[in-house]
Order: sequence, then structure tokens, then C-alpha cells
Amino acid sequence: MSTMQALIKPRPVSGESWHEGLIYTEKPVPEIRRSNEVKVKVVMGAMCGTDVGIYHSRESLRMEMLHAEQNEVITGHEFCGEVSDAGSLAREHLARMVHERYRSHAGDTVLQEFIRGRDYRDIAQDPDFLDFLQEHFYITSEMHMVCGVCYTCRTGNGHACQNTRIKGVHEDGIFTEYTILPAGNTTLIRKGEIPPEVIAFMDAFGNAVHTAQTTDLMGTTLAILGLGVQGLMAAAIAERSGASYIIATDFAHPEMGFTHEKLEKDRFRVAKNIGVDDCIDMAEPDAHQKLVSTVMNNTNNGGVDVVYEMSGSASAYNDALDIIRTGGTFSLLGLPSDPITLDFSEKVIFRDITIKGVIGRRMFQTWETMYRLLKSGMADLMLENGFVSHKYPLSEYEKAFDAHDSGDAIKVVLIPE
Repeated sequence: MSTMQALIKPRPVSGESWHEGLIYTEKPVPEIRRSNEVKVKVVMGAMCGTDVGIYHSRESLRMEMLHAEQNEVITGHEFCGEVSDAGSLAREHLARMVHERYRSHAGDTVLQEFIRGRDYRDIAQDPDFLDFLQEHFYITSEMHMVCGVCYTCRTGNGHACQNTRIKGVHEDGIFTEYTILPAGNTTLIRKGEIPPEVIAFMDAFGNAVHTAQTTDLMGTTLAILGLGVQGLMAAAIAERSGASYIIATDFAHPEMGFTHEKLEKDRFRVAKNIGVDDCIDMAEPDAHQKLVSTVMNNTNNGGVDVVYEMSGSASAYNDALDIIRTGGTFSLLGLPSDPITLDFSEKVIFRDITIKGVIGRRMFQTWETMYRLLKSGMADLMLENGFVSHKYPLSEYEKAFDAHDSGDAIKVVLIPE
């Protein structure tokens, strides 16, 4: 096969209107050019808010994609795949991952038979190694490509690297059949440990885990503002981590068909199934006052210990600071599209509020944490509660974005044909 189908977005041009939507087209199958690269066959990809912003040509994504490497970029960055090929250094890296994580799994006779006490270098040289990976492992990846040499990277904060390049934004991503990745960014997961539908959005799950890592949740009271997939995942993590009370908000958009009844039936139902105590629709009359009174009634009039802002709504910032206790922590993952005006003196400084911005996933602490969480039952919990709400062939991507825009979707998966 020399060509493959892909979803692309033309790079914007300064001073010109940006193409609306995406283009489903044929592209050359990429090949390995460096010894540290892995060629991945995409099993399925998941849509996220960044993809939606690119699809709708939003200004924040336009500014990012002005820095794309080529004239058109294959979009998408959340995926589950299989190893198709690997360069020599990449083979060693993959062999080392298998050796380090699974050599002590005495109950896994298939793996133990293959490893047979061998060093990872010997495993990498085995002519059947790549076939073995294809049969027994899925692969996914951290899709933020960091430089590794700037001050931020070298002080253990590579997730905030000032030179980050993002697959699916600045470089070709995964809404296609094959992609090329540096082996050092990848993670191998034994088939049967975590369902592929969940592996496909581990990138997004990692954002929620990273947000949860900003505070100690044991025994805390927590508000989650925004119950998209990030907010719902954060709620599941918080409940598992011992939060004593969780309240969550979202916003119905009747003009888009996303009514209060639909919000109650879908997101609020899922939220309560996974441990949220109270849910409030901020589009309802007097919703802000209802939010404040509900929080105060459940926190001895003190306010919640922690707020996670996951919505990107400018009004949510004022909601948060009206319900957080003195000395509380305000963690921000959502990306506001509008300017925000806050009284920092009164609402932040005099009240000793800690504000933490969250970007991406800590590399690779967050990945190890979410692997353990998902393997211990959280993946099944999310699937049982309908986190993967829609699946479409890649060619039917318009239906996928319509499902997201209507508010019907939680997580949408696209499958290459």
C-alpha cells in the first residue's frame, strides 16, 4: 500500500480566510526515516476539543497552526494503534519497555515464553519481535513533542516545554491509517489490560489525571465546572481518590438542541453514576445562587477546598471564586475563548487562593498513574457509563463533529477504513 485516506486541515495563511471544516483525502503512507522512529497502524482515534477547534477554524487554533511544518496537516492526536515497523533504536526502546514492565508477570505465560530471561537487546534483535508486538500489544503515545534541552525540560517539567510541537496541530497526526512517532514518546499496553476504545483517549484522560495531581483529594470537597469528557473523567478520578463531596456544573444550550432534559439524561446521569453528589445546570434561572447555596449547605458554609475549571467558560471563573473556601486551590484546564475580568485583590489575594494552570500530562509520571488507574477498573467504569458514546468510520467524520456540536457526544471514536 502506497497511499492511505486521511483527514487534513490546510495550514492558515496570514491575511486570508481559513478553510472551514476538514478534507478527507488520499495521502502517501509515511515511512521511517530515523532509527528512533516507530511506524504505527492506527486502530482507532478519538476526537477532542482541539480537533473541534481546528474543524471550526477557531482563532486560537489558527494561531497555532500558522506554525505547522507543512501546507496541510493530518489532524487528530488521541489514538490506539499497533506497531507496524520500527527503526533499530526504536526496536531497542520498545524491547526495553516490554522487558521492564512485563518480565516479572509470572502469570503471563505467553510473555514469559517470549522473554525467556533474555536481555532487552537480545529481544530487540529477535526477527519475530515486531510480529510479537503486533499480536500482543497496543501502542499509544504522548503527542506533545518536547525539545528535552530547554530549562523547563531539564528541570523535570517537559510537559510545559517552551518548544513543544503537537502532533495533529503542528505536525501530521492520527486521523489516518498510519503515522510515524518517536519511540521515546510511546507506551505499550498488553492487549486485554485496557480496552482499545479507552486507550484511544488516554491522552485526554491524562489531562484529567494531571489536573487531579495538582491537589491531594483525600477527604476534600470539590467542584468541577464543566462536564464534558474532561470533567467527567476528573469526577471519576476524584471519587476514586477519596473526595468527600463533589458538585459539578454544566450548561444546557437549547438553541443547539442540547436541552436541560438532555443534560440531565446524559451528562448528569453519568456524573452521578460515577460519584458526583450534586449537578447544576448553569443555564437555569438563579443557577449561580443555587450553586452557592448548595455548596455552602454541604461545606459548613466554608466553601469547597478545590475547584477544577474544565469548561473554558469566562463566567465559570466568577462561579469558582464565589464557592471556593479561603486558602483553597483553583486548578484550570479549560481554555477561555473570551477575556476574563476578576477582582484579584478581593477574590484571590486577600483570600489566599492558589491558582494552578494545567497543560498536557507530566511526562511520564501522569502516564504511569493513568495506566494503573485504568487497569485497576476505571476503564471498565467509563465504558459501562457510556463515555465512548459514538463510533464512526473515518470517512463519516462530519457525523462525528455534528454529534459533538449537538451536545449528544461524550467521546467520539473514528475508525480508519
